[in-house]
Amino acid sequence: MTWTYGGVRIYIQNYAEGVSQSIARLNPLNAGTVLHRFGYDSEVIKLKGIIITNDDRDTIKGYGQTNTAYTLSGPEGVVGTYYTADVKLNRLPSACHSYVDRPELAGTEPEYDCSLELFINE
Repeated sequence: MTWTYGGVRIYIQNYAEGVSQSIARLNPLNAGTVLHRFGYDSEVIKLKGIIITNDDRDTIKGYGQTNTAYTLSGPEGVVGTYYTADVKLNRLPSACHSYVDRPELAGTEPEYDCSLELFINE
C-alpha cells in the first residue's frame, strides 16, 4: 500500500515527525539562568515525496488553503488526521515512466517533488 493524504497518492521519500515545547531562558541580574516553561507544541509531521499529475498537484495545493483536516494513511494503516500547514512543490524533469500501481496513467504525466508540513488535528 502506498501513502495517501486526503485521497491523493504520495510516493514518500522521507517521513519525519517531532514535538517541541516552548521554554524561555531568563537571565535575571541577581541570579543565574531561570527556565520558564510555557507548554508544548502539538505533533508536527514533515513529508517529502513525489506526486504525479497536475490534478493531484492542484488538490494538494488546495489543502493548504482550507481549514480542513485530512487523513494521512501509510502502509500500516491510518496515521492520523492532520491540517496542512505548508506545501512546497517543484516540478521534476519529465521522462517516460511506467507506474505499476497506476496503470491508468499514460507514463508521460508531470511529476512533482512535494514537501508537506502537517499539524495534528487534536
